[in-house]
Amino acid sequence: HNIEYFCIEGTLLGAVRHNGFIPWDDDIDVCMKREEYDRFIALAQEHFNKDYILDSFETNKKHWTVCAKLQMAKETRFKIKRLQNIALSISPSIDIFPIDAVNDTKKTQKAYESVRFLKILLWLKTGYTHDYASIKYSILKFVSLFMTTKFIHNRINTIPKKVSIKDNQKYINFGSLYPYKKEIFDAEWFKSSTKIKFCDIDVSVPKGYEEVLATTYGNYNDLPPFSRRFPKHSYFVDSNFDK
Repeated sequence: HNIEYFCIEGTLLGAVRHNGFIPWDDDIDVCMKREEYDRFIALAQEHFNKDYILDSFETNKKHWTVCAKLQMAKETRFKIKRLQNIALSISPSIDIFPIDAVNDTKKTQKAYESVRFLKILLWLKTGYTHDYASIKYSILKFVSLFMTTKFIHNRINTIPKKVSIKDNQKYINFGSLYPYKKEIFDAEWFKSSTKIKFCDIDVSVPKGYEEVLATTYGNYNDLPPFSRRFPKHSYFVDSNFDK
């Protein structure tokens, strides 16, 4: 269907710095421009066969994150227990983020922070996180009781549209966990894609992938301290899993 995608965040960093996965990474991150993302969501719901699952706002009323998840229907030995009863599958997935055309203004930054706030409410509402130790999270958990997940989903989808423009100067990933300044990119960097090696396949990356990495990670070729080299998603490896 000629849907354009770009590797982003840890997957882009892994492709450039490690020619594949970062050794301590445990998923794949790609992004699509909003119009391509919307087209992908529609087509996936229509054309995915039984081997694949689309977990998104459109397909899962408990969806807990601001990106779609391309999941395997097949169960594997690798599982995320915290997603039990939330996700459509707890097997490994590909994260697919929409990126939106915007101007780099205070209005855009405010919108970005609003989505981050709603994302925390969504985590608390769906049970993705149970971190109620802080007063802040306890209060937000109480606030989330007065909202439905559908309401939060709709708000998250609406906010980017209020700051999106056609004659864009920048692209932004509203679904990222990074601060605003690490996720706002010159539109020129995403004007086209190029191919680089990821393990034994060629993947699409932004034309300005070096600038994208420098924006998000700074000196991206430098390895982080050993204490920060750990996976983020807490996969449980089921040693009793029967292939």
